[in-house]
Amino acid sequence: MRQLNLFPAASRALRSLAGTALALPLFAGCATQIVDVHAEDTGVLSTDLRVGWQPGAEEPAVDAGAEPPTERAGPRVSIEFDLTQSQHAEDQLSLPSGQGLLLGGTLFTGSDITALFDITRMMLDARIASPSRRGFSIEGFVGFEYTSMNLQISDGGLFSGKSASSDISSLGPAVGAALIWQPLHWLRCSTEGRVSAGLSSQASGVAQSSFDVGVGLYPWQSVGAYLGWRSQSYGASDSDYFSSDVNLKLSGPVLGLRIGF
Repeated sequence: MRQLNLFPAASRALRSLAGTALALPLFAGCATQIVDVHAEDTGVLSTDLRVGWQPGAEEPAVDAGAEPPTERAGPRVSIEFDLTQSQHAEDQLSLPSGQGLLLGGTLFTGSDITALFDITRMMLDARIASPSRRGFSIEGFVGFEYTSMNLQISDGGLFSGKSASSDISSLGPAVGAALIWQPLHWLRCSTEGRVSAGLSSQASGVAQSSFDVGVGLYPWQSVGAYLGWRSQSYGASDSDYFSSDVNLKLSGPVLGLRIGF
């Protein structure tokens, strides 16, 4: 009577089950559609320091309540340095089933994803302002802008919590324009927009834009405070670390200091 050896068959069955178990996560990863990072925060406080130098300009001293001249003979040229920080922006992301964010080697899926981002901008530019007419003038500028963006993504899962973080720095040209109304020497109302494109070693391209509306108060002739509102967009594509493109939007109040020479 021939005996059946069941051990080889059992061993083959176990190996088959183990192979299937290992393959399932790979199939699940392949089935996940990688999407871009879209994060937005509408309550971000930005701080701003702007230092300007107007060569050859010596304006006569005036009383604080006096009205400025209704006209100026020619355009004004100035050099300005601007440092802006927008920190602690946060957004909660919820991805539908089958979609994920791939940051480096970390895959994020589900509805409990938190994005934290900070943006620091430094710009050196040359500005030219049109002659003032009834307190109104138009200003255009061109310069170079350096930007540093830090993005952190975390998954708040109870048992599978994970996080990833990276910085993207860029440098490139920037252009912009401003509309200014100065009814009094100590009061300056303005709207300003700028766009820039930067080169980065961490991404194939960085583009951003911003728009400000605000009021400058000048208790002293060359020193003032700025209060306003800013809307800003940031985009980085084909990052070496982020397999997903990064698109950020933020808006909120701006507190600034203005110093002139």
